[in-house]
Amino acid sequence: MKLDWYNQNRNWNVNEIDINQQKQIGNSIRTIRHSKYLNLLAVLQFNSNIYIMDLSTQKGFSIQLHEIQSDIKFIFWSKNTNCLYALTMSNLIYEIEVDKDFGTWKINNTFHNPLFDFPSLNYIQINDVVNIEILSDINELVVNSGLLKDRICSISLHEENLVIGLINGEIFVKVDQEKLVSYKDCESEVNVTYILDESLFITCSLDTYVRLWKDNGGIWDSIELGKHTGWIYDCAYCKEKQIFYTAGGDGVISEWSVTEQKLIDFIPLNKGVASSCYLSSVSDDLFVGNYDGSLVKLNKKSSQIVHKYHKNSIWNFCKDKSGTAVYSVGADSKIVCSRADTGHIIKNLELNGGWINGIEYYSTLNCIVAVTSDGEIIIWDRDNDSYERIHLDDYWFNNVKIDIQNNHLVIATAEGDILVFDFFRKKIYKKIHFHKDQILDIALDNYKNIFISVSIDGEVAIWELKNFKLIKSIKLSQIHPTSLALNNKHDQLIISSLEGDIVIISMNENFKISYLIKAHEGRIWKSSVDSHGDFMATISTDRKLKVWKLPCLEFLKEWSDSTFLTSCLVSGNKVYFANQDGEFGCLSIDKYSSENNSYLISDQRTSCQIESEKDLFDVKCLLVTDHLDPMNKAYTERVYRILEDLNLEYVSVDLSTNSRLKEITYSLSGWLHYPQIYFNGRFIGAGSVLLEMYRNGTLKRLILQHMEIKS
Repeated sequence: MKLDWYNQNRNWNVNEIDINQQKQIGNSIRTIRHSKYLNLLAVLQFNSNIYIMDLSTQKGFSIQLHEIQSDIKFIFWSKNTNCLYALTMSNLIYEIEVDKDFGTWKINNTFHNPLFDFPSLNYIQINDVVNIEILSDINELVVNSGLLKDRICSISLHEENLVIGLINGEIFVKVDQEKLVSYKDCESEVNVTYILDESLFITCSLDTYVRLWKDNGGIWDSIELGKHTGWIYDCAYCKEKQIFYTAGGDGVISEWSVTEQKLIDFIPLNKGVASSCYLSSVSDDLFVGNYDGSLVKLNKKSSQIVHKYHKNSIWNFCKDKSGTAVYSVGADSKIVCSRADTGHIIKNLELNGGWINGIEYYSTLNCIVAVTSDGEIIIWDRDNDSYERIHLDDYWFNNVKIDIQNNHLVIATAEGDILVFDFFRKKIYKKIHFHKDQILDIALDNYKNIFISVSIDGEVAIWELKNFKLIKSIKLSQIHPTSLALNNKHDQLIISSLEGDIVIISMNENFKISYLIKAHEGRIWKSSVDSHGDFMATISTDRKLKVWKLPCLEFLKEWSDSTFLTSCLVSGNKVYFANQDGEFGCLSIDKYSSENNSYLISDQRTSCQIESEKDLFDVKCLLVTDHLDPMNKAYTERVYRILEDLNLEYVSVDLSTNSRLKEITYSLSGWLHYPQIYFNGRFIGAGSVLLEMYRNGTLKRLILQHMEIKS
C-alpha cells in the first residue's frame, strides 16, 4: 500500500517527563501547582504521592506521606517560603517544608482544615498563599452568606478576588469583604472557577462549556467561548499574551484568546484525561498532567496557526456523489468537508453539540445527513450551504442510513429502537422495538430492499425495507459487534467485533455464517467495504489498518500508525483512515497479491459459556472496579461523582484478584477497562462513553427505565 497523504494536527512538540511513578497503583495525576519563589512544580497523584520537580533541571524527588489517614485532595504553595500545603479529605492540612537543593522534605506543622466539610468540593485555585488562615476566612464568608457547604464544588481565590461555583450551576462572586453576589452560569455543576485578574474569570461546567466573565461596571457578564467533549479539569493563564488553556477529559488541551474571545488552537494528547496544567512564565512551556500518570511538556513549533481538522477521535466518513469530497465526523461535534485527493479542507461545520456518530450522503438531494449522541439529526444542504438541526427527545443516535426510494432515514439508537424518520415531513414514521440492547450499527441495501441492524449483545436482525418485516434474526454467541459492512457484489455482510474476530454472513437464502478468527490482536472498531468492489479494510486498537480481498477475505496488506486508529472508509482502491487525534489520511491499494495466508475462515467459532454470578449481577446498579489498574482510582472517583449526583444506590465490587469475575464481565461487555456500570446485569457503559451518557441525559433515562431513583 502507498500513503497518498496524511493531514496531521501536530503543531506542538510533545515531550514526556519521567517522574518515576509510571507503574504504581493510583499514579494518575490529580493536580499540578507551581511555586514562583522556588521555581518548583508539585505534582499530586491520586495515591497521595507528591512529585517535586525543579523546572530549571527537570529533575526531582517524591514525597510519600505514609502516616496520613486519608487521601490528599489539594495542594498549594506558600508565598515567599519553601513550604507546600497538602489538604486531606479528613480535617487536616499538612505543612511540608521542601529543600530543593538536597531533595529532602519534612512535615513542619499540621492544621485544622476549614474546608473538610465541603463534601462536593473538587477544585481549588489558590496561588501563593500568604497565610493559611485565608481558608478560615473563606469558610466564614460562606457560612455568613447562608451558602450550603455541600453545594460548593469549586473555589478560586486570587489576591482579594473570590469566585465560588455550585453544583446547581450558580456562581458567587465576592464584591467586598463580607458580601457574595449570585449569578447563574448554566444548568449543570460549575466544576472549575479560575480567576485571570481582578476583572476577568473563567467558569467551566459539566456541560463541558467554557465561559469568560467580565466585570462591566460592577455587573459581571458572561460570554460562551466554546466547549470540550469531556469534563474540564484545570486552566492556565498567560497574562502578557491574553491567552489561557483548558485541560479536558477528552484528552485535549484547548488554547483560547481573551481578546478575540474564541478558540485559537488545540492539542490532542489522548493520554486518558488531561487533568491539570501549568504554563511556565519563563519558557512558555505548558506542563500537563494526565490520568495515565504521565507528565507532559508542550511547546509550540511555530507561532503560525495550523489549519486543523478535528480536535479528537473521528468516528465516521462518507463521500459525495462525485467522489471529490470526503466528509468526516467525530467526538468534537464538527463536520469537516475535505478534498478526496489531497485532504485539504473545503468547509467546516461546527455544531457545539454532542458526539456526531454517523454520517451519510443523500445523493438525490446533494445534502449531508448526520446524527449525534444528543438525539439530533443534522441536515447540511450543500447547494445552499445551509443546515438544519432536528432534535428528537430521549434518544442517543449511533448511526444513520438513507432509504432513497422512500425518502426515509433509518437510525440506530443506543436505547435499542430503530427509528424510521420521514425526511420531508420531519417526523418519525415508524419505531421498531426488537433489540434488547443498544444498536451499534445499521446497513442498508436499496436495490434488494433490505436493511440490517446489530446490537452489542450479538443480535443481528435482517428486515424488509418497504414494510419493515423481520426476515431473519441471528444470535452471535460470545461476540460483541462494533460495525457492519455490506458488499453487494459478493452478497456478504461483514461484522467486526470487540473480540478481534470478523463474522461473515452470506446474504443469500441460507444466511451461512463463518468466522475469521483473530483478524486483529486488538478490538476492531470499524470495518468498511466498497459496496460493489473487492476490498475490505479493518482498523483496531492494535494500531493497525488491514486490507482484505473479498469474497474469501484474503489478507493483502497492513499499515500501522503511532496512535489509535478510529475509523476507515474503502472507496475503489482508496482507503481513508482516521485516528484519535482528529487526523486522517488516504492509502492506495497498489498490489493485489496476498502478503500472508495465515488467516483462516472457519465455520465454527469456539467459545465458552460462562455462568454469571447471579446474586451479584441481580443488583439494580453494580459498579465494577479493578484497584490494581494504575488509573482505576482516578476514573472510579469520577464515576462516584456521577452516581452520587444521580442519587443512585449501588453495589461496588473490586475484581482485581478475581479472574473468574473478569471473565464474566468481559463476556457481558466485551470490555477490559474499568470501572464499568451494570443495571440489573445489563452492561451500561464505561470510560468516556459513560461521561457522555451522563452529560446528555442518556444515563438518567436508562435509570428511569431500569430502576427507581431514590426520593
